[in-house]
Amino acid sequence: MGTIRTLLAISVVIAHSSLFLGYNIANGLVAVQVFYMFSGFYIFMILSERYASVRKFYKSRALRLYPTYFLVAIFAICVWFFFGQGSAGFIEKQAQWDAAGLFARAFIVVANIFMFFQDIVMFLAIDPHTGSLYFTSNFYQEPMPLYKLLIVPQAWTLGVELTFYLLAPFLVRRKTLTLCVIAGLSVTFRLYMAKKGFGGDPWNYRFFPFELALFLFGGIGYRAYRRLKSGRLIDYVAPLATVLTIASIFAFQFLPIHGIKRLLLYYAAIAVAIPFIFHASKNNLRDRVIGDLSYPIYIMHHIILTCFYLFFEQYTIL
Repeated sequence: MGTIRTLLAISVVIAHSSLFLGYNIANGLVAVQVFYMFSGFYIFMILSERYASVRKFYKSRALRLYPTYFLVAIFAICVWFFFGQGSAGFIEKQAQWDAAGLFARAFIVVANIFMFFQDIVMFLAIDPHTGSLYFTSNFYQEPMPLYKLLIVPQAWTLGVELTFYLLAPFLVRRKTLTLCVIAGLSVTFRLYMAKKGFGGDPWNYRFFPFELALFLFGGIGYRAYRRLKSGRLIDYVAPLATVLTIASIFAFQFLPIHGIKRLLLYYAAIAVAIPFIFHASKNNLRDRVIGDLSYPIYIMHHIILTCFYLFFEQYTIL
């Protein structure tokens, strides 16, 4: 599982920079949502096998996410302060901060510190006349979308993850049928809202009620793994499922997957494969080490790309 998670992180990096010869491993949306399913599997597993205490679970997740995030955030602030002043990006950020009212400033500061609500930031914009926040169904159409003031912009996905972490200790106690019902309601809600015109960005992968189904797909996959792991079939299927999953990720842009329904079917197929993927890699130390790189790559890549952009912008001006 670790190698695939790192491939997904690299896919996001490519999506945020430029395609390599017009190609990406997957696309940003698919990479994030497949990662949600892997996260659901892992979180259900550690809550079931490792953490009897909810408090210890929350502490472990915080220690996993926050130290690296804070280091990257501090580095990003230093980059913008010492090297970004005068750049187009800095001027835009300064203009939005100046236009923001007291509540808007407080909200974005809290979101930047705690990571919670960063996904909600994607649905908000600043009114340049009053400084107040207002809801937007499409931040691309707004003159001052609030997400421009995120210090680590891609960390909005961690806002989604953290919301799931809060709910996970209570969800893991529910019966599998209950989880299936909740996931079904989440998918139904997504499809209904898509028909109403809310199927594009930011609704397609930044709205937690829609993404909850994907986390639960992974959690249900863990429940399936507990039943399958003692049988012999899993030993034969695991390598094939792993190879097919990796191949489907590399070839995703060439697959005839268009529209929400086909995409959800693809995710369902990945969810079926996840227990077998875990079985194939669970004792592989190299896979685990590679997987540990996924979070640092993901959380650091945006500011590293920003450094390149600032350098070349300055170089072009000179």
